Amino acid sequence: MDLFWASIHRPTGRIGHVCLVVPAPGRTASVFVSVTDEPASGTVDEQIDERAAVIDAACRSIAQMMPERVDLAQALPEPEEASAVAAFERGGFSRIGRLSYMLLSDPRGVAPPGSGPPEGIVVRNVHGVDAGGSDRGLLIEALDRSYEQTLDCPELCGMRRTEDVLESHLHSGQFDPSLWWLVFQDGRAEGCMLFGVFREQSSAELVYIGLSPALRGRGLGEWLLRMALGRVSRAVGPRGTVTCAVDERNEPAAGLYRRLGFAQIAQRVALVRPMTGG
Repeated sequence: MDLFWASIHRPTGRIGHVCLVVPAPGRTASVFVSVTDEPASGTVDEQIDERAAVIDAACRSIAQMMPERVDLAQALPEPEEASAVAAFERGGFSRIGRLSYMLLSDPRGVAPPGSGPPEGIVVRNVHGVDAGGSDRGLLIEALDRSYEQTLDCPELCGMRRTEDVLESHLHSGQFDPSLWWLVFQDGRAEGCMLFGVFREQSSAELVYIGLSPALRGRGLGEWLLRMALGRVSRAVGPRGTVTCAVDERNEPAAGLYRRLGFAQIAQRVALVRPMTGG
């Protein structure tokens, strides 16, 4: 309950709106705010202002309480929740994109690639990603290179340390190194593909796939996914599914997912607020 904040109407003591902040690995926190269809009192605009005040107070408090644990707050309301989106923006959040959540209902139906990777490309599983792991530095290099000229929420670039991003990826589902790959060209780590597994739900998430500009436009992304989905399908079982999220502006990636059988199941507005300095 220490992570809940609320507006209190005096003198009645009635609770107006509530905000929940959930810290997560990678120095982030997810923020949720109550949403009502009809204002209990005041105009809709006044209700938005009230929610914004609770959001701002919650973020400022978390920044003071957990300065070493949270660098970035994020929120993902649905596009139809226009009042919630407005409340987050008035509460200090910036909109960084609109995400499409996609589902592949039968990964076993995706045909594997008919040949090996393009000439000069080496793809292998990671060997270690703990603090002293042999591949942690290579993964950070691959992530950094994949962010160059990215179409996936480019506004996020520079807002988080790559070490923190990697920590978030490690805690997205159950980490299985056999479902994490590094991509090399001329001995340099130029990309990666990472899946998290949710075995209780017979599901896996494509947590991240990214390639440096040097590797884009060669069909390597499709080769990687076709190669990986057979192994992923074995990890999640015969009724397993695979999900992913993509910035709707990233049409090359969204088009690839659709070609492989992914279908959109939800949309979210992505908003963030740096927490440094409150």
